Amino acid sequence: RTIAVGKQLIEKFGLKPWQHPNFDADKGFVAEGGARNWERPYNSLHNHNQALDIPLHPYGGEKLDELYTYLQKNRKALGITELLWRCKNHNDHIHIGFG
Repeated sequence: RTIAVGKQLIEKFGLKPWQHPNFDADKGFVAEGGARNWERPYNSLHNHNQALDIPLHPYGGEKLDELYTYLQKNRKALGITELLWRCKNHNDHIHIGFG
């Protein structure tokens, strides 16, 4: 589910998710994996390859607000279990989890 939604964000919105082995903020989708994914010292869906982040830069707040609205409206259909934006520790990116 995580990879399918990540690819959709690239194709539909022109966004490049990251913080997942198959997504690089510069290159986009990396089929062979190996993209940078910072392992969190706490229990995070990122540590299980079940989350994506969309950075604020270079897209800006307005574009991420639009994306957040889309994701919120389609949360169930996309299988999203965590959606964080404009809250503590998530002011510079949208976090999308699929745990």
